[in-house]
Amino acid sequence: MPQVKIIAKNFMDMVASLPAIKLDMLYRNQFICEAILRSLPPLAKKYVLQMLYIDVPVTSKSLMEWLLADGSSKHKVAIDRLIQLRILEVVDRKKETTYKLNPTFQTNLRKHLVYGGILPREPMPSSVTARLPTVEELDEYAHDKWERFLLQLISPGQAETATSFSSSMMRIFQRGLIRQREKEAPRLTESGFQFLLMDTNAQLWYIIREYISNSEEQGVDQADLIAFLLELSFHTSGQAYNINTLTDDQRIMIKDLADLGLVKLQQGRKESWFIPTKLATNLSVSLTDSSSRKQGFVVVETNFRMYAYSSSKLHCEILRLFARVEYQLPNLIVSAITKESLYTAFENGITAEQIVTFLQQNAHPRVAEKIPSVPENVTDQIRLWETDLNRVEMTPAHHYDEFPSRDVFEAASDFARVHCGLLWEDAKKMRLIVKADIHMLMREHLRGQNRVWQRDTGGSSFDDFTSKAPCMQYMVMISALVLVETGIAADILLNSDWEKDLPQDPTGRFHDFKEYVKSNLDIFKWIGLIIILGQGLSILLATVLRALGPNNCSNYDSDEEFPSPARLPLISNHAQQPPYVIGDSAPFPNKNESWNTTK
Repeated sequence: MPQVKIIAKNFMDMVASLPAIKLDMLYRNQFICEAILRSLPPLAKKYVLQMLYIDVPVTSKSLMEWLLADGSSKHKVAIDRLIQLRILEVVDRKKETTYKLNPTFQTNLRKHLVYGGILPREPMPSSVTARLPTVEELDEYAHDKWERFLLQLISPGQAETATSFSSSMMRIFQRGLIRQREKEAPRLTESGFQFLLMDTNAQLWYIIREYISNSEEQGVDQADLIAFLLELSFHTSGQAYNINTLTDDQRIMIKDLADLGLVKLQQGRKESWFIPTKLATNLSVSLTDSSSRKQGFVVVETNFRMYAYSSSKLHCEILRLFARVEYQLPNLIVSAITKESLYTAFENGITAEQIVTFLQQNAHPRVAEKIPSVPENVTDQIRLWETDLNRVEMTPAHHYDEFPSRDVFEAASDFARVHCGLLWEDAKKMRLIVKADIHMLMREHLRGQNRVWQRDTGGSSFDDFTSKAPCMQYMVMISALVLVETGIAADILLNSDWEKDLPQDPTGRFHDFKEYVKSNLDIFKWIGLIIILGQGLSILLATVLRALGPNNCSNYDSDEEFPSPARLPLISNHAQQPPYVIGDSAPFPNKNESWNTTK
C-alpha cells in the first residue's frame, strides 16, 4: 500500500527556508522580529534576550554556563533553530565556536522593545464602520467558513451554499489535495484524505505554505507575503482595518484569506474594510501550542463503538473516512470502527497512526483526561489491521544460480551490492536474488564475467549462440513468407471470384498481365515451383546450421513473463551444462531445467 506523508510547516519553518538576503529583508520589520521571537523555544528566547545588548561574540562555553544541569539536549535544539533562522551567526570555528546575533535582527528588536512598534495601518473609527460583529459572532463565522471549506473538499454536494474559490486557491487544491479527470467529478487524493485528519492548525499551515509557494509562479515575492501574514497576526481580532491601506498584492491575498475564514470583508457606503479573526491573529502561534485547539467531541468505547457529540456535517463526513456511521441524531453521531471501514481508509492512503492521533486529539473532555484517552485494545487493533495489509512486500526480482566458480559468484554479489540491488544471497550454494531494476546491468556484467571464464577454461561463451541468431531470424522470415504465399495461392484456387477482391484497374495493365500469364502458364508454373523448393531448402539449411555445434540456448536472455521448456536441437545435441542459471526467485529451478528470466 503506498504511503504518502503530508507535512504541514509553521511560519518559522517557512522563514528558515528563505535565502539569506530575503531573511535580512524580513528582519528590517520590527513586528516580524517580535513574531519570530515569540515562536522560538524557551531556551532560544533566553539566549536571544541575554545576547541582545552584547555586541561582541559569545563563546559556546559561555552559553553552556547559562544552562541548568539537565539542559544539554535542549541547548542543541535551541542553537540549531537560531542558526536555521540566521538569528545566530557563527563567527569563528578554528579555536572555539563563538556566536553573535544577526545585526539587522538585533538592531530592530532593540528598537521594538524600547520604543514599541507602530503597525502600518490603524483601526478604523467606529463612526465610519457599520456595526462590527462581536467576538463570538466572528469565531462562529471563522468556524463556519473553515468547515465549509473542508466540506467542499470532501463532497461538494454536501455544502449548504455554493462556495466559489479563487483561481489561486483552486491551484492549491489541485496541486495535491484534489484530483480531477476529464468528465469526472473531483476526487480527493491520498494527501487529501490525510489532510482532513490533521489538526486545524496543521491544516491551516499546509494551506498557507502551499499558497505562498504558489505565489512565486504568479511573480509575487514570498518574503512580502510572509511579512504581510506576520503583520496580520499583530492586528486586533474584531477591529476593522481599511482595505485601501493594502497594496495590490495584499488586496488579492486578503480576498483569498477571506475564503478560509482568516478575515471577514465588509462594505460600507464609501469605505471597505477587513476584520481579522482568531485564525489570523494566531498565525504566529507554534503548532505545538495546544491552547488554541478546539474542544474534542469523540468518545471511543472498548467495543469499537464511537460516539461523536456534534451536529456538524463535516465531523460526520470525516468519521465516514474510517468508520461506519450507523445513525445521526441532532447532536450525536453514532458509528462503529470495523475492519472493512479501516481497509477502505488504508486504501485511500490514510495510516493507522493518523487515525489514532485524530481520535486522541479530538477526544471528548470527559475522556481526554484519562490515560489513555482511546482504549488500548482499539488502537492496537487498528495498527494490527494495517499490518495485515503490509505483511508481504512485493519486490520484482531475478534469481541467479549455478555460477561456474566462486570468483564469478563473488564478483556478481559485489556488483549487485554496489548498485544497491542485492536482496538475498546464499554463499554456500552460490545463489543470488537481485532487484529487477538492475537486471540489465547485472546481465551485461555476467556476460563479461562469462567470457573471461570461458576464455580461461577453453569453453564457449554467450557469443556462440549470438552468432547463430541470424540463422534463426532468416528461418522465421522465410517461414512467414511461405505462409503468405500459401494463403494467396489457396485463395486463388478455392475462390473463383478472387478477381473481385482486387481494386479496379482503370489502366487495363492488370488485364494485359493476366493474359500474358495465361499464354505462358507452363513457364510460370515451373518458376513458382522452383521458388517454393528454394524456400523449403533454405528453411532446412537454417535448421541444420542452428543444430550443429554446442547448444547454447540456455545462455539466451529472455524477458518473457513465464519460463518456456528447454529447446533441443533437431539433429544432434552436443550441449554442455550451462555455466549458471538465471531463473525465477521461487521456486528455485532444478539443475536440468534451462534458464529463464522472469520477474
